[in-house]
Amino acid sequence: MTAVPSTQDPTTPAAPANQHLRAAVEIAHQARVRLIDAKAIWELAEATFRANNSAQLLELNAAKLAAENAEAQLRELAETHYKVTKDKHPVPGVDIKLVTEVELTDPAAAFAFAKTAGVCVVLDEKAYKGLAKSSANPLPGTKVDEVPKASIAKDLAAAIREDVR
Repeated sequence: MTAVPSTQDPTTPAAPANQHLRAAVEIAHQARVRLIDAKAIWELAEATFRANNSAQLLELNAAKLAAENAEAQLRELAETHYKVTKDKHPVPGVDIKLVTEVELTDPAAAFAFAKTAGVCVVLDEKAYKGLAKSSANPLPGTKVDEVPKASIAKDLAAAIREDVR
């Protein structure tokens, strides 16, 4: 009998035996089953928690909404105050920062300029606005404004104590 030459490259490792693959399939299956069980237990615990604490969850959502509304109103008042007085520190706990905002007033002109400047082939509004923000002169098709944005201190209790002094 003559030996049949092997077609497998001697430098390539042999494929794992089927028993190793089968064992890996079983391990992966057991891991998935464990995950499904853990998710089911978590979902039951979460549902039980929500059912047992529905009043507290409603209060939490109401408090969150009230805080968001109060802060929005405070920001609006502070920004309006700044527009009249130019005071960047109207009260303790509130500061005004000027933020540069860019509006594309004429996207076609902006795109034409960007193409001739070699900036882009397709108008990337975010990149173009960034370029307009940092440019010393207004770019075609843009309107650049300094807009006041109110910043509220995280610890308003400290700001109130400071204001009382």
